[in-house]
Amino acid sequence: MTRNEEGREARRGIDPHAVAHALEPMRVEDMQRRATAIPWNCAGLFQVLAGSATTASMKTSDVEILIVPGWSSSGADHWQSRWERSLKTARRVEQADWFLPNRDAWVGTLISTVAKAASDLPVVLVAHSLGVATVVHAAQKLPAGTVRGAFLVAPADVDNAAGWPVTESYTFDQHHHGFAPLPLDPLPFPSMLVASANDPFCSLARAEILAKSWGATLAPAGDLGHINVASGHGPWPEGLLKFGSFLKGLG
Repeated sequence: MTRNEEGREARRGIDPHAVAHALEPMRVEDMQRRATAIPWNCAGLFQVLAGSATTASMKTSDVEILIVPGWSSSGADHWQSRWERSLKTARRVEQADWFLPNRDAWVGTLISTVAKAASDLPVVLVAHSLGVATVVHAAQKLPAGTVRGAFLVAPADVDNAAGWPVTESYTFDQHHHGFAPLPLDPLPFPSMLVASANDPFCSLARAEILAKSWGATLAPAGDLGHINVASGHGPWPEGLLKFGSFLKGLG
């Protein structure tokens, strides 16, 4: 990568050298060589994450990625939808009703989707917002060993939903939908919790409590809002880097 390219990516908030770190044990010089051979954007990162790790490090093509959206199913421009389109082994958990969520129904759908895994690859969950609540409610009910790990982003703090902002004229009733209280038992698989410092749906202090209770690695993300399209996170290259680092740890 040239100095001009590095400067351009630095202005976009992407550290080119962080990719090499996230995908160790691949040699840094090999990583840089591959990076210069592909466009340095999210599409390029998808290529690297899918095929540039050594056998000692897990890559996206080694796992079945289940995308677990929150309320309204993450629109077409949401980073979850982009990942689903770009990662060959990714597919979405499809809920019957995305706008009137029900804990038992959403948990049941997640469990059945995991049970119907499309391949023999280990399953890694990628959840956002209310999808995180769905994962933690389902965790103890999933067959042992079926889920290799969970990448949890911007959890919805359903226990304190009364303080949430109104979204598209919708107000979440924490008691009616059954998601509260959130389980605080340790998750039976490795997990990373990515949390924003100014998320209106979960304070960082609360995210720290949840991560500690679940045994998750907390990854503070700075002031990123709810890490969705509204906060400017359709493309989310930093998230891809974090996901690559998480997969490396699972290898």
